[in-house]
Parts: sequence; structure tokens; C-alpha cells
Amino acid sequence: MGFLARHPASAYSRETSCAECHNTRAFCADCHREAGLSARGVLQAGYPVIVDAAFLRQSDRAHMHAVAQALGVPFTVLHCRAGEPQLQARVQSRLAAGGDPSEAGLAVLAAQQRTAEPLTAQEQALALTVNTDAPWNPADLARQWRAAATGTQV
Repeated sequence: MGFLARHPASAYSRETSCAECHNTRAFCADCHREAGLSARGVLQAGYPVIVDAAFLRQSDRAHMHAVAQALGVPFTVLHCRAGEPQLQARVQSRLAAGGDPSEAGLAVLAAQQRTAEPLTAQEQALALTVNTDAPWNPADLARQWRAAATGTQV
């Protein structure tokens, strides 16, 4: 049974916020387990994978790292950082524009900031950190990512 089939429709309604779902440990465990299974299948088919999720808990990040290790493929954490005012402005702008599938508002942002577990020393060694408050160059980031994946110097 797929992930979407295991969760009630109410989990995706405007009445149930993302924070409510993601503060429920079972939901997050299901969500990240499903991402790991999907990533494993795509990697086994020979394709690169980017798993796009907040991964606020160390245990969830460790699960994805274990998938990569089991398959002998490189693993990198892309750690995007921005100050609270910038994050709030982005959420407000997205909500005002409408049409975004995310229901995450300022309450979800606050919950994520409150519950996020910092990267461990091991994760920091595997991380590329981008300060999104300032301009950054995607080509430079791509070079850093390739270097991290191949173990070469930039």
C-alpha cells in the first residue's frame, strides 16, 4: 500500500496543517521511510536522486544516509540556511501569491524552527551549506556537489 493510501484524506486538507501532521512521529517516519524506499529503487535503476524534504530530525537524515551507504553511492546534505525574517517573508510572499501546493504557513515555519535538530558533526562533514539570505551561484554549488560526490577538491 502506497504512502498516500495509508493516510486519511483529512491529512491533506486545509483544516489539518502540515505542522500537525509532521509533529506526529508516525507520519514523519512513514514519510521518510517512503522517501527512502523510492530513492533506493531509483538508485538501483542507475539514476541519481535528490530527496527534497526538510529532514528536521537526525534519525530521518540517518535513514537516508544508510540507504546511500547500503547501495555504495555518494551522500551529501544540502543545508540551506536563512535568517528568520527572510524565511517569514518568503512564506508570506508565497501565501499571498496563492497557487502554491504547500499549506505551510508561519505556524509551520515556527514549529519547524522549534523542533529542528542541528546537523551532527558527521552530517556537517557531509554537508554543503548555502546561505540563501545572500546571492549564491548555482554553478559553484554544482561544482562543490560533484567534488563532494567524487571526493575531489574544488
